[in-house]
Amino acid sequence: MTVEIPKLSREEFEAYPLSLSLSGIFYEADVLYTYEEYREHFDLTMNTANNNMFFFSSAGLQTFRNIQISICEGEWVMVSKNKAPAIHFVIHHPKMVEAIERFTPPII
Repeated sequence: MTVEIPKLSREEFEAYPLSLSLSGIFYEADVLYTYEEYREHFDLTMNTANNNMFFFSSAGLQTFRNIQISICEGEWVMVSKNKAPAIHFVIHHPKMVEAIERFTPPII
């Protein structure tokens, strides 16, 4: 599993504050990060030893701010909306799965 996490400057964070993604538990309220909490969480995550099951990488920008894309290569893709109400789309169609796997986010 590869987890890609945006590495945001204070200015980027203040322009688009992050909240803890709780869509998987259908929690109705946002749990907002402070910049300091975000940086601590980011640093702790990146300092976690990569192993055969998990690999953590940082992204220079955050293309999507309200969705999370989970991919099981060649099997399925799940697109989740992070804000309440939580919505999850699971895609099994082979051509759509392949298209999303090959998707390259636009550079802003």
